[in-house]
This record gives sequence, C-alpha cells and structure tokens, in this order.
Amino acid sequence: MQEKIAKGLFWRSLEGLGVQGMQFFIQLFLARILMPEDFGVIAILNIFINLANTFVQNGLGAAILQKKNPEQVDYCTVFYVECGIAVLMYIIIFVTAPLIATFYDNEYITTYLRIFSLTIIFCALGSMQTTVLRRRLDFKSSFIANFVGIICQGFCGIGAALCGWGIWSIIISQIIYRIVTSFLLFIFARWIPALMFSFRHLVTLFSFSWKLFVGWLIGTDRKS
Repeated sequence: MQEKIAKGLFWRSLEGLGVQGMQFFIQLFLARILMPEDFGVIAILNIFINLANTFVQNGLGAAILQKKNPEQVDYCTVFYVECGIAVLMYIIIFVTAPLIATFYDNEYITTYLRIFSLTIIFCALGSMQTTVLRRRLDFKSSFIANFVGIICQGFCGIGAALCGWGIWSIIISQIIYRIVTSFLLFIFARWIPALMFSFRHLVTLFSFSWKLFVGWLIGTDRKS
C-alpha cells in the first residue's frame, strides 16, 4: 500500500507539473500570435465558467473519496447530479449571455460564452471517472488523460491561431481538451453509470460535501 501511495503521489505531482508546464508554453506561444484583447475577453468568460464549474464540482466527489465503502448507487447518484447541474448551468449561461454581453459592452461575448460554456458539460462527464481513478490511487491514468488532452489542446489552439482564428482558437482548443480528457478518463476508469439514483445516499454525501462547496465558492468568488 505504501508503494502504491508513493507511486500515486509521483504521478499526481507529474500531472500537475506536466499539464501546467504545457499550459504555460501554449499560452506563451498564443500570446505571441493573438491580440491582448482576446485574452481579456477569455478572462471575462472564465469568470462565469469557473463559477459554474464550482457548482458542478460541488464536493460530492470528495464525499465519495472519504466514504469507507461507497456503493455503485453512490457513484451513479453523484454522476447524474453533477451532469444535471452542468446542464442547468449551461442553460442559465446560454439565456443570460446577452445580458452579460451588454454589461461588458461587447456583443460578441454572447456567442463566445454560449460556445465556451460547453466545457462545463464535458467537464461534468469526466468528473466521476476522475473520482473512480483517485479512489483506486490510479493517478497514472489521470496523468495520461490530462497530458494527452493538453497536447491536443496545444496543437488545435496554436494551429487555429496561426490560421487567423483569433479568440476562437482558445475557445475551440479548450473544448477539445475537455472532450479528449473526458473520453480517455472513461476508457481508463472503465466505469459506466447505471440507471440508479438514491436521494437518501445523496443527502448522506451532501452532509459532508456542502462544507467543501462553500469553501470552493468563496475561493472562486475571491479569484473572480
């Protein structure tokens, strides 16, 4: 078990360094091609995307990690709740996008935000697979999924930027990253949700997760 934990920490650290390192070089390269205004708009979009993801990543996954013997119904319940919240967040952003665009006096934000917020749904689809892998201490698979995703993001983003796609190169590359990562997480985790749901199990998990959710919400608000 100690050896497994040590390997897990190694791959977890490598994942953070590798993904963040690649992300840094991608952003550095894009900064040489795109306009500063493009990154300013992306920063605005990320405010709403990050806030929505905080509601999706509401601590229920962490509650499963701390539970001694989670059942299949726990995994399925959390998966459907997170996906449901993700869809709800997307609808809210889709409807309010014109108001946000008016507030920032940029009509293009409506389209940007409606497309960019698709990452919320793809992120939710891979969230439970990440929890499953962490439960197994299989950080290697998580590293591979995220690293391959960031490589695909880099190729798509830089390629689109060189073709003159501007801000769309960032938006599309982020969507590609989420799609590739979620797909690989499904393959590595080998977990498929069943048609199971329990409000009783949800209440039990929420009794632990709500404290984490409040902390994350405060942290997101400060970053924004």
